[in-house]
Amino acid sequence: MSTAIKDAALRMFTAYGYEGTSLAQITDEIGLKKQSIYAHFKGKDDLYLQVVREAFRTELLRMEETIASTESVSLHDSLYRILRSYVDSYQDGSSLKFYLRTAFFPPPHLFDEIDGYACEHIDKVSEMTRGRFRQAADQAELDEGMIDVANEAFAALLDAICVELVYGNVERTEKRLKAAWTVYWNGIMSRIG
Repeated sequence: MSTAIKDAALRMFTAYGYEGTSLAQITDEIGLKKQSIYAHFKGKDDLYLQVVREAFRTELLRMEETIASTESVSLHDSLYRILRSYVDSYQDGSSLKFYLRTAFFPPPHLFDEIDGYACEHIDKVSEMTRGRFRQAADQAELDEGMIDVANEAFAALLDAICVELVYGNVERTEKRLKAAWTVYWNGIMSRIG
């Protein structure tokens, strides 16, 4: 039952945010009485933080799978697929939408805890992408000295796409992704040799 509650909570928190979602709305969606939620969760904050942790874990797993699925393609295609995976996952209504909205707009009283999760998530993603840059350097697709610079710049590009996903619309996100990707790729490729 706790899984059904968390699934409903994810949908409601994604659609209406923390402040706009009540426990009664969550339990109504799955046909429970509000009081029964307390058999599984201490309250709204506990439920919210459990959903946050699961969304962050889901997104890390999605990123691991995305990177693993691109190990046999060129660095260009691998990095672009990683960026596309964010755009596509956000549009599909996955946990990425909740993750990004929560990272950008955490409930003020939960800011420190959520900020800690978000920073840990960002660091882990950066470690994963750095591994992909290391692989590219080992295969002579990238200069060894460019690994860290290319990885940090890629993280900045990923951050920018995430901001567009939350604040923009699909058309603007696609336009900015195309432009930023072109400048990024041309920039790191100009340093090969």
